[in-house]
Amino acid sequence: MSSNQSETNETIVKHPITKHSFDDRVEKKTAPVHLEALQVSANGRYLETCAGVPFFWLADTAWEAAASFEPGRE
Repeated sequence: MSSNQSETNETIVKHPITKHSFDDRVEKKTAPVHLEALQVSANGRYLETCAGVPFFWLADTAWEAAASFEPGRE
């Protein structure tokens, strides 16, 4: 295990993650992300970067909410 991993593990043990500590950590320690432009692949079946590398997109949808909808239920 590298010293960086060891430091990370010790930090987690000393400071349990709560919603607020997680939000603070994300805001302060997350490096900026460079997002490449995306395009549709030549065969039209997936997204890829402009360099032609396939791009995996994982996202939630509201389909489940519509499928389990019950009128009058909040």
